[in-house]
Amino acid sequence: MTPPPAGPDGAAIGAAPRRSSRRLRLATVGAGRLGGTMTRLLHRAGHPVAAVISRDRRAAETLAKAVATMMTPVASTELIDLPIGVEALLLAVPDDALPGIVAQLIALPGRDWTDCLVFHSSGARDSSLLAPLAERGALTMSLHPMASFASVPTTTAGLSLVGTTFGLESADPDALALGEKLVHDLGGRVLHVPAHAKPLYHLAGVVASNYLVTLLHLATELLAGLGLRQTEALKVVRPLIEGTLANIQAFGPTAALTGPIARGDNATVELHLTELQRQMPHLVPLYGALAMETVRVAVRKGTLSTEAAGGLLDLLAGALAREAGVERDPPPVAGSGA
Repeated sequence: MTPPPAGPDGAAIGAAPRRSSRRLRLATVGAGRLGGTMTRLLHRAGHPVAAVISRDRRAAETLAKAVATMMTPVASTELIDLPIGVEALLLAVPDDALPGIVAQLIALPGRDWTDCLVFHSSGARDSSLLAPLAERGALTMSLHPMASFASVPTTTAGLSLVGTTFGLESADPDALALGEKLVHDLGGRVLHVPAHAKPLYHLAGVVASNYLVTLLHLATELLAGLGLRQTEALKVVRPLIEGTLANIQAFGPTAALTGPIARGDNATVELHLTELQRQMPHLVPLYGALAMETVRVAVRKGTLSTEAAGGLLDLLAGALAREAGVERDPPPVAGSGA
């Protein structure tokens, strides 16, 4: 198999191989948003589900019924009920729970983990958490969809991860091959992520998704000052959001930058800071941090000179210092390569 091109930090991205004819007898630990979605879609792709284990019995039973074929999968709150002979085991649980789950799996009596694919769905943690199972012959990997799961699915209709990039990480070539095939079965794309780069990979997703939600929530709060309810505020900013995303898609995130900082409009930035200090002073540090990074983007875009950038950074540093009640030197101007 020809490896996909590698990125500067060792990551490689590409389409997954053709859909596998092999069907894995799957069990899932964790029936929440991600686990429920992945299990339903893997089942729909042809992988039979043998068991669903969850702290929430009702969630386990609901998911088990949803993926039932000739026989309803085991639904339980106890790992001891995990059927023998499972060929793939998805651990879709919080990161902090993974070591305890692995310890319980190791302690299960009469289990042969040889060639069983065991994978967790953590975005930030690598497959070394599964090392005790790997030592017993399991094929281990981490497989994380770069997607947002806002609710537990109640039906497979309309459910899809087609086009989603999956961060795949493992030191085991056999696990990697199976992971690639599972991703293709889901219609996704594979991003090979080195173990040491998992935190950076996950951080990118958090910034792009979670902090986007935070910024839009903030925008609706600002518009509340005009008397708009959140639903009304979202209608106001939605075309702006969609237009911005279209510009990013068409031109890239640097060229898509517009607004007062991109054009070096110090007076407008100062007006923003004054209004925030008057009405929402707790937001001045956030505005300052975002604005400083936006200055760097504008310099890279070429619409803001180094001299103009320095003036903006002085303005922002002064506002931050006043808010903090301390004297502070402005950060260095980010020119090309900074």
